Amino acid sequence: MIIYNEEKATLFSIKHDIRKIRTNYRRIRKSIQEKVKNRYLCNKLLAKYGFREKKRVEDRLKKVTTLLAEIAKEHNADLVRESLKDIKLNAKKRSKQLNYRLSTFPYRRFITYIDYKFYERGLKVIEVNARKSSITCPVCGYIDKRNRIDKEVFRCRRCNFTFNAQYVACLNLFSRSDDGKVAIRSGRLVLITRKTGSVVPVNVAPDEPPNQMRWLREKLVQISKIFLVP
Repeated sequence: MIIYNEEKATLFSIKHDIRKIRTNYRRIRKSIQEKVKNRYLCNKLLAKYGFREKKRVEDRLKKVTTLLAEIAKEHNADLVRESLKDIKLNAKKRSKQLNYRLSTFPYRRFITYIDYKFYERGLKVIEVNARKSSITCPVCGYIDKRNRIDKEVFRCRRCNFTFNAQYVACLNLFSRSDDGKVAIRSGRLVLITRKTGSVVPVNVAPDEPPNQMRWLREKLVQISKIFLVP
């Protein structure tokens, strides 16, 4: 995620254990199906653990989305998020392992909570077309699947710009929503906002936000947008 004002921008991430929860319960269900021969008891246990899984995932979703909404409210910031239209459309082009990893996170439910909690606080949620945002260089605009080295690393094959892959997608959302661009100045990554003409240096928060507003190196004011890639 990226959050910025007229003086600086900060990229940060929020870690969660939703995929771990889903994977653990998948293992439990598989074990029940293999060991419990009584069909009635088997179905009863599956329903029991299925309900527990649902409640735990719902709890995590509410906590993460509430944290984002509170951060936005503190700075009177709107949120820009990617569209989810292409998740199912591209399923056949991805590996089974990647499809399973994507399916373990309830994106649509997450977006529903995001929309609700932001609107509840009087903040806007803007949807941006994120097509090819993870394989497009935010600095030179070069598009190539090979730019995405792996889940975490992005390296442009044209200009050799190297950065965290998730942050690259956020930077591309910034360019598309704010009509701005990303550049390198004096060896530093900067955001150039075309609407105001300002140049904003980018910092990376060292850790995930632990508790509400203690997640940045220093407090920001007059923040305009938060960019989110689920």
